[in-house]
Amino acid sequence: MSKIYEGSSRTGDFSEALRLAIDQAKTDRPEADPLITWHLAAVRGQHGGFAGLNQITVIIEVKQL
Repeated sequence: MSKIYEGSSRTGDFSEALRLAIDQAKTDRPEADPLITWHLAAVRGQHGGFAGLNQITVIIEVKQL
């Protein structure tokens, strides 16, 4: 069984978005120091336009034990 988590960065920082997704997965686990096994499910973003967007969202799939 697996579960989906996502993290977003408004500065277009892939590392920040990935860290936020992994942090969400960690808070969903009861262990003090959980091991998160994940794979990248999707990346999406927006860049430019009148609003000057630079957003990225990272979606990970986490294997549930």
